[in-house]
Amino acid sequence: MDLPVAIKVFLLAASPILECRGAIPYGFYAGLSPLEVYVLSLLGNLMPVLPLFLGLKAFERRFRHFLVVRYLDSVRRRAAPYVEKYGVMGLALFVAIPLPFTGAWTGTIAAYVLGIDVKKMCLSVVVGVICAALIVELAWLGVLQIIWGIP
Repeated sequence: MDLPVAIKVFLLAASPILECRGAIPYGFYAGLSPLEVYVLSLLGNLMPVLPLFLGLKAFERRFRHFLVVRYLDSVRRRAAPYVEKYGVMGLALFVAIPLPFTGAWTGTIAAYVLGIDVKKMCLSVVVGVICAALIVELAWLGVLQIIWGIP
């Protein structure tokens, strides 16, 4: 069974390593329009954010007695001044950088570890993913225009 291209782009964007950085080039390669590629990549990249964050919270509640979770409390106390200073914008900028390990998955995990609340995390990650997807899309449109003369 062969999945439709749109679903492949969506699933690539939802994956923890590739995210938009892998989905956007594949979408162009598969012949989707720039708008289709952007929307599918954006939605796919954002889909796992809230379930991941809530899953981490549930995991912490379940395994609160383990040493690792106590270590998180220590990290959160030490990071609190930086989180208060940079907060939403700092996390959004981190997620917006289209490099490996700076996307929605890592940003969500970082927000959880640093103790950022769910509303601020969602706002930061959404803004960051919008920017990252736009940066990658514009870069690939430029590459396609240079290589193949696509306007």
